[in-house]
Amino acid sequence: MTPETANKSDLSENDICTKFVAPALVAAGWNLQSQIREEETFTAGRAMVRDSQVTRGEAWCAEHVLCYKPGMPLAVTAAGRARRKETPLAWQVTLAEIKARNYNLDIKNPNAEASKHGDPDELLADYKKLLIEVVAARDALRDELAKALEKG
Repeated sequence: MTPETANKSDLSENDICTKFVAPALVAAGWNLQSQIREEETFTAGRAMVRDSQVTRGEAWCAEHVLCYKPGMPLAVTAAGRARRKETPLAWQVTLAEIKARNYNLDIKNPNAEASKHGDPDELLADYKKLLIEVVAARDALRDELAKALEKG
């Protein structure tokens, strides 16, 4: 059975992983023995504390965890899974997108908020204004305390 002739809707997730995903990863240069971990739970789920009770949210698992070297995971795959909610820390990339990038997994998180550092000259001018305000507030507080102490 080849990817072209298979009716993937008739296959289980495990079949898809075994017959298509793992061979594609190996063909892309990943070592099945040392760089690919299969059927791995990589989080126990979000910890939720209410009063003295602690519960866990849904555990996240992956069909494959791709590791640069042992203990250094780079990416996870989830073939056939229902789409999960994307967050600033988790996002999904299709196999087609990975292939289009020539299996380069350096993919920016589309859900991350962009850093807005601003123009350095404007930032410095804003900082100087704030510093003047802080010094003025400090001096006003010092004067007010000195007056209160003289009366007392």
